[in-house]
Amino acid sequence: MENASKALLMAGSILIAILVIGVVIYMFNSSSQLFKSSDDIERIEQIEAFNREYEAYNRKLMRGTDIISIINKVNSNNEKYKDILEYQMNVDFTLIEELGYIKKEEKKDGKTIVIIEKGEERISAGKYDNNSNEWEKIKKNVEAFTDFKRRIFDCTNVEYNKQTGRIKKMSFKERKIDYTEGL
Repeated sequence: MENASKALLMAGSILIAILVIGVVIYMFNSSSQLFKSSDDIERIEQIEAFNREYEAYNRKLMRGTDIISIINKVNSNNEKYKDILEYQMNVDFTLIEELGYIKKEEKKDGKTIVIIEKGEERISAGKYDNNSNEWEKIKKNVEAFTDFKRRIFDCTNVEYNKQTGRIKKMSFKERKIDYTEGL
């Protein structure tokens, strides 16, 4: 009988040990899931914060200065993440009129007359992006750059990277404004 009671005690202690080990493993798995889910939440919050910075430009009636700002942000982002292709971004814009007009004011009979002339190097209408040689030409040409800043644009498209959830491309199109009618 003594042997049977000792065998029962040993079996009970083994069962309790297995139960304790199972509880420890369960707690470890639960805590690692907790850390994993908190990492996921933090990553999602970072993506949302990143996208919010650029979604502020997803609107109508923006000046060329806004386009310049977003191009500078995108180029800065691309430089920061030059080795991570999934984080690279692109901005394209479409011009409906060529750039490079020079405005001169002349006085005739006591009235100010504005004369618009085309500058020496004009940038033709078309589609450009932040990486194009034409964008570099626009930045270097004072008349074209000043003209670009004054133009009105609409955001026409925002694309997201399916893997990262981050914005990867934004498109803008110049809007033709008849200033005699107002905005």
